[in-house]
Amino acid sequence: MAEKYAELRLYDGNCPSLFCKEGRFDKNLEEYLKKLKDANLPNEQKWNYQSYIEHHGNVMKRVREYLDYESAQDNHPEDMMRGMYGICNVVQNESHAKKLIEYSEKNIKGVHPVIVLQYCMHGQIRFLRKIIFDSWTKEQEKELIEKLKSSGYSPVKTGIKTLEKRLGKYVEPWNSYFKSEIVNLKRLKKISPDEPWKQALKFYEK
Repeated sequence: MAEKYAELRLYDGNCPSLFCKEGRFDKNLEEYLKKLKDANLPNEQKWNYQSYIEHHGNVMKRVREYLDYESAQDNHPEDMMRGMYGICNVVQNESHAKKLIEYSEKNIKGVHPVIVLQYCMHGQIRFLRKIIFDSWTKEQEKELIEKLKSSGYSPVKTGIKTLEKRLGKYVEPWNSYFKSEIVNLKRLKKISPDEPWKQALKFYEK
């Protein structure tokens, strides 16, 4: 990864774990890979690192298989994908995420799509779906947002369409969840089209 980079958080997701051990995923995966090259590393420590790396790889494979399945089942392109949580997601489903990633890889420099494993709890794997843009700085935020908007994808328009469709199915307008969705819809109708991009973009320097 470059010394300076931007990070676009597409969505927060989860999927059934099947076999995953409960707990947080260690962020030192790259460090473990480097340490395994040390010829003087004690065997017990080497085994621990190898076991964790293998487990991490199996969990990542499970998440990717789940995302492939979800995008293949995407018969309703404006619907929110099962397994998404939070209200600040840039995209509504994995199909949208893949299209935005494909566009970015073709039209924007330094693009790396990533899945960041967070933790496993109650039979669910929590993860983040992101795009890394190497060498992009805060000063280039406007330029990067314009390039992302050129993909034709609009988080605001898509979000409004999704909420309106969802609210049209409610038969209990007194329901507290229904009321919260009304608030979210009003918020989306007021904000700038650039606002979701700005909220999801973070800039870093190593």
